[in-house]
Amino acid sequence: MESNKLISKNKKFTLFDRELQIPSNLDAFNSYRLLYRDLALQATDELEYEYNNSIHNLDEFLANFPTLYMSKLEPLIKKAVDILILEELWTITYDLFLEEHLNDFHLAMDDYRTMVDDFNLVLEENQRKKASMWGYVPNLIGGGFGIVSALKGIATATAYNLIRNGIEENSLKNANVKPEQRDQIYKHLNTSLLFDRVFSDYWNVFLSLVWNLNQNGKSIWWPNNNEISQAENIFANLSNPNFPQDKIIDAILQIIKVDPYNEQYYNYMIEKFGDTEEIHTIKSHFGY
Repeated sequence: MESNKLISKNKKFTLFDRELQIPSNLDAFNSYRLLYRDLALQATDELEYEYNNSIHNLDEFLANFPTLYMSKLEPLIKKAVDILILEELWTITYDLFLEEHLNDFHLAMDDYRTMVDDFNLVLEENQRKKASMWGYVPNLIGGGFGIVSALKGIATATAYNLIRNGIEENSLKNANVKPEQRDQIYKHLNTSLLFDRVFSDYWNVFLSLVWNLNQNGKSIWWPNNNEISQAENIFANLSNPNFPQDKIIDAILQIIKVDPYNEQYYNYMIEKFGDTEEIHTIKSHFGY
């Protein structure tokens, strides 16, 4: 991955003799978005390959997934920090950026946390039965039987600390959870969805990057919720029979310039005008 500084510029597209002007700050946002989409696809493919070759059961998942997840995220974070340094933002370290990103985007680690919670519930139930059988006082359950307290700590940890600390493999093996119970918990994991969520976490590194650029005074586009809401209202009114037909193209270009990442707008254009070369060029530019 090269770390050359991005050079953005104004871009122009035509649609039925009208002109769509894309300012350089939106071009910069879009360039980072597409760059990280490609990087995230590659990183997710690598993670999926290694996952399928190394993780086959619950113990392996709980012990190894955070490390695997982090190993593919790390180059994406380093790339972002390199870009920040090139942009002369020198106060944001790798660790600071990583922690900020994981606090905001952690879908895959939420799935991991769910598996920890499921494991912990089974463990606690097994310990209640064991304590009841042996006549222990309920509030003393957990001492010496497994890793209840450790898992509870992990379940409440931030994604950043969860990845940093993980679970000790021997503790997992010694926990009072039967093999068939472990198998049942692992079957609840939808790995296809997990990989989709990994991809989302990885791709969204570009949002963490752009946010830091934006907040530190760099000229880069950031979605404006009020303008996006107005664009959605305009789009809803396009289907009103009283909407002037000669203004539809102008309205579409207006809302795309405000919110170019709403796929509904491109679908509407294709449905109304066909998949013309001009429409294809515009939607492809924004990644659709």
